[in-house]
Amino acid sequence: MGAGRGKTKRSQSGARPEAAATAKLYKQAKVDATKWKQFLKNAKLEHVSLQDYYVKDANASADERMELIVNELLADLTAVGAVVLPEPYQIADFHFEFAPDGELYASLTTDAGQHTYFTPVIGIRRHFDIRGEMQNTDVGYALVRLTAFITSLINQHEGLA
Repeated sequence: MGAGRGKTKRSQSGARPEAAATAKLYKQAKVDATKWKQFLKNAKLEHVSLQDYYVKDANASADERMELIVNELLADLTAVGAVVLPEPYQIADFHFEFAPDGELYASLTTDAGQHTYFTPVIGIRRHFDIRGEMQNTDVGYALVRLTAFITSLINQHEGLA
């Protein structure tokens, strides 16, 4: 091959521009744990337990407390910018609840108002202590794990998973 011909040939063998324009891109919820830490510091909440902060009903079952904490914690994480969802999703589109099998499930509410996408949040019960302080590594673990499940639901909904 002459000088430069291989480069020209390689550039012509790429994907067609119209195909690239129609391809869907993987969507991801993003995490910035420093924003959560800064919020806790500014609000002086580092040493407050998750349970004391979020649970007002002393008679709530362990599953009810966990559900409440997970849903409220995610709302707060989103409000302070520690979790950023891709457009057009909002934290209100997602809900976490315990199923009869004892697992916590994440669901996405579609435009039709139905919870049509479900995924189990495996391991959260073992690694997330609701009695722990809001600054604990458990919250960081939950932040990463729950955001991963939200990303999974988004991509199921988008037809990318």
